[in-house]
Amino acid sequence: MTNTSERLVSVRPADASSPLSALLIEATRVIEHDYADPQLSPDTLAGRLHVSRRQLYRAFRTCGVGVAQAIAEARISAACSWLAEDYRLPLPEVALRSGFSDCDSLRRHLRRRFRCSPSQFRAKMARLIESDCRS
Repeated sequence: MTNTSERLVSVRPADASSPLSALLIEATRVIEHDYADPQLSPDTLAGRLHVSRRQLYRAFRTCGVGVAQAIAEARISAACSWLAEDYRLPLPEVALRSGFSDCDSLRRHLRRRFRCSPSQFRAKMARLIESDCRS
């Protein structure tokens, strides 16, 4: 992805001064940095942050998002960027760069989120980009 300043995880704490909010902010940073690691999971995230899994889930519960959901959202956001930026990039490479264990997992997430296949998503993005260029 070319825009590394883009936020991949849209989780924001309600009260930034609480210990759970501090944990949520740090967990979000780790997810944004390590989303491409296929081993990243709620358990490994808790281990990297040196907190219990229960504590991690409690922090995410403050904003109504699950830990696995936040990881998946970061991965799908990254995959969408890769799909939109380079139509020649093979799907297995997109899946690998985005942290999905395989192409099927990426396809399932795209279908669940956008109700389309990766090739349909690419086509939609190409049409949007083309229409933006004409404007």
